[in-house]
Amino acid sequence: MIQDLHPLIVPLVFAVMSVGIALLSRRGNDPSPIRNELYVGRGLFLGSLSASFVYLIRALIAGKSDDGLACTWVILVLFSLIVLMACVDRYYAWEEYKKGRFQRKLLAGVWAPNVLSMVVFAAVFMFGRSRAL
Repeated sequence: MIQDLHPLIVPLVFAVMSVGIALLSRRGNDPSPIRNELYVGRGLFLGSLSASFVYLIRALIAGKSDDGLACTWVILVLFSLIVLMACVDRYYAWEEYKKGRFQRKLLAGVWAPNVLSMVVFAAVFMFGRSRAL
């Protein structure tokens, strides 16, 4: 049973570890809201992108051109999502909470990108598993 759930468990573990590391590396007496440290979507998306590149290299080494083409499409979609996520992060994910100080919005700045990135991370694992890469 646990073998079937690893594509869901791994992204969740990486998300929790990323938040923990962000909180550990936070400067003492930092006046910015702690909510800003909860955003880990970008890192998980980049992890998905790197896993896709690994799958692409494996497919090319194995001589599986169809799998290599599928990996290339996955990489292009992920890269497009990363750019889209950066635009959303820049223009829609922040709110001013004190004059001149900003914090992430809970939905657009923390929850939506984190959940989306964990779903994409799991989908990339499932993709690699389905192609036996």
